[in-house]
Amino acid sequence: MATPVQAGKRLPIIDMLRGWALIGVVIMNYIEFFKPSGPFPGFDKVIFYPLMIVFRTKSWMLLSFLFGYGFSIQMGRRSGEKGADLFFIRRMAVLLLISFVNIALFYGDILHDYALLGVVLLLLIRIPERIWPWISALLLLAPIPFGYFFPGVMNYEDIWSIPGNSAVYMGRDLLAIFQLNFRECWRLFASFEYGVDVHLVMLSMMLLGVYSERMGLFQRLSEPRYRKRLFRVSMVGSVIGLIWTIVLRIFLRRAMIGYTSWFVAQFLLGVFFMMALIMLWNAGKLRGFFA
Repeated sequence: MATPVQAGKRLPIIDMLRGWALIGVVIMNYIEFFKPSGPFPGFDKVIFYPLMIVFRTKSWMLLSFLFGYGFSIQMGRRSGEKGADLFFIRRMAVLLLISFVNIALFYGDILHDYALLGVVLLLLIRIPERIWPWISALLLLAPIPFGYFFPGVMNYEDIWSIPGNSAVYMGRDLLAIFQLNFRECWRLFASFEYGVDVHLVMLSMMLLGVYSERMGLFQRLSEPRYRKRLFRVSMVGSVIGLIWTIVLRIFLRRAMIGYTSWFVAQFLLGVFFMMALIMLWNAGKLRGFFA
């Protein structure tokens, strides 16, 4: 039977990063649903845009990375045991059941994505380990040619733009709300704009997380020289990612090549923010905040 990891054997830095990713998801969902627009629009933008730069897309990408990292730890502990794969599949089945409850309340549930992609990840790790980074990179880049050559499939409608949906949510018929949530969740899942490209990126991050655990990434980051070197590299990547993000926002907007390459820019920025957090953590800064 699986048991919780003892406190002394946990990597606190993983828990810290997971907490950071989760609070980013909460903030982005809040902005998505409530779109801050008070009596001081200029001030709202001053708050809104920095939050978008720090958290948007990067939060769920980091969560996906940590999912893969945790998956690798779990499978490593059960390495050589009979039924190790079945153990993980059972866990994903439970997660899928939990997601059904969540979908009834919120069409944008992401737990079912993790449950289904977790099974795909189980198949992917059969591939030789040395090519995992290359597969991860291909998955991250895959939406770009898809969106460029097949722009017609990028047609997911926002839930609020569909006539009648708002009236259902404002009503008191819970069954109608549940039905709408399941319908919209499936439409989101089956769309190209989310169902294909986001899933490819999530799987890319999961596989990268597995590879990072196998390579002992966070153990190596305890070495100051390695940590500083990776921080400098991530800083250069963040400048590229930030410039590209600005170009997308100003010039390309919803252009297909712009939308589908968004994830690459967010990945570069996300690595920098992760390394910045790790640098602060190892320097003993903001301990109260991290706690």
